[in-house]
Amino acid sequence: MNHNTDDGFNSEAVDWFRNSLDNDFNFEEAEDYAKAAIRFSRWDDVVEAISQMDAETQKLNQWQYWLARAYEQSNNSSKQNTAKKMYQHLAKSNDYYGLLAKDKAGQRFDAGSLGGSNLPNVSNADTARVMQNPHFARAFALYNSDVNRAYANREWNWAVKQARDSRDDNLIIAAARQAHDMGWLDRAIYAADNTARINSLALSHPMPHQDAVVRYSQAAGIDPAWAYGIMRQESRFVTSARSNVGASGLMQIMPDTAKYIARNLGETYSASRANSGDTNIRYGTWYMSDILAKLNYQPVLATAGYNAGPNKARRWQPTYGALAADQYVESIAYPETRNYVKHVMENATVYSSLLGRTKPISERMGTVPAAL
Repeated sequence: MNHNTDDGFNSEAVDWFRNSLDNDFNFEEAEDYAKAAIRFSRWDDVVEAISQMDAETQKLNQWQYWLARAYEQSNNSSKQNTAKKMYQHLAKSNDYYGLLAKDKAGQRFDAGSLGGSNLPNVSNADTARVMQNPHFARAFALYNSDVNRAYANREWNWAVKQARDSRDDNLIIAAARQAHDMGWLDRAIYAADNTARINSLALSHPMPHQDAVVRYSQAAGIDPAWAYGIMRQESRFVTSARSNVGASGLMQIMPDTAKYIARNLGETYSASRANSGDTNIRYGTWYMSDILAKLNYQPVLATAGYNAGPNKARRWQPTYGALAADQYVESIAYPETRNYVKHVMENATVYSSLLGRTKPISERMGTVPAAL
């Protein structure tokens, strides 16, 4: 399976898994079996593979969604009805699989129901509690000092964990609001993502540099919501973000890529300018457009290409005909890229609603064409 995945997939992997059903699968083998079956639309095998997983794994939204997808393809009306009920249940969530299930259930994601771009109201008492909490107080003190930001981030993450373990969502939301207001957006997002009661997309999905993002996206001919989806996943809006492989800025552009972009835009390359907020956004949106044009104007392929490189995204295209984009994503060979694409598509769907240009995730993802 691993050989097949890296070198272009082969339906024989599904056959070999099916021939091995008399032996117990470990969790990796069961998931590999499921992904291979999903890749080739072998829906009976998808059901078999999920049944080989442990009970807790089967309950995850990921596998509940794919079980529903498999039941939906059945000629059995009872299984089709079960699929509808499963989609309705999954649709209560606003994660990647919840958004896909919403489309299946005929529902629509509405940012307004989650506060839209309005920040949550926080009581004076909860605001005061933030600085009375020793963990959050240390995090903010470190943020306001000259020490490496990593120390403040670690203290913040610990503070959020302690509050979450105490089920003190009000404290987390109050701290997130304070972090947001001072521009510490990545930790506000982290806090918002770690509370079950968050009702403000303004905290979890902020929109800094909105004029530049919209203007440069439109100039490049791409969806601003997609640009925000990439930016949120790449840098969490930290302008000074730098990866361990040298990618930098809001859009996490590699130096060689920045040189390529500058050359195509007829500009002299400057590392400091390429890393600055405005130029980094302009370069990133141009590069997204460039990859999109090279990959059949297919946003899922282009998103995978932004993370792993266009050649890898092209290599993972099916050779035997078009494939539903959710099936392509689930069978991406690299776990990092697979999860990256899911998050970006989820982000972009949320941002499209926040920007007043709602586009359902299934429509956004579309179909992946066969490799030429």
